[in-house]
Amino acid sequence: MSDTPACIEQRVFLSVSRDRVWAALTNADDFAAWWGGPIDRELEAGRTIVLTHGGRPYTFEVVEMVEPERLTWRWHPGERHAVTDYSGEEKTYVSFTLAPFHDGVLLSIRETGFDVPPLSLRQQAYADNVRGWAMQAAALMRHFDP
Repeated sequence: MSDTPACIEQRVFLSVSRDRVWAALTNADDFAAWWGGPIDRELEAGRTIVLTHGGRPYTFEVVEMVEPERLTWRWHPGERHAVTDYSGEEKTYVSFTLAPFHDGVLLSIRETGFDVPPLSLRQQAYADNVRGWAMQAAALMRHFDP
């Protein structure tokens, strides 16, 4: 049994409209502006997207888009080694949930499934993504309040 939790959760309050946050999450140009790297196409449920971060490509599949409330994708959380074949590995689910809160939006970022990847990858992927989601939440905050 692993000591690695199954889930990462990050919450951030953004004092902008839900439509603006939704656009930042789903429009390719807006996404690239805060993520720190481009995506290869607009997000759409059922599409496979390639995003670049730190000079590396990451692939995710858009599972669900419920405008302007929820975006869900799945990906390989440890997909950081170009020479490793991740095709046989289980994926985690990332969900962005937008809820009205006072005069803005409470954005919840949740990645689940860290209890599924092989033990050899699990702890490192979890640690990397805890740091990564904290950085991405801060980048999104700066995007709206430069």
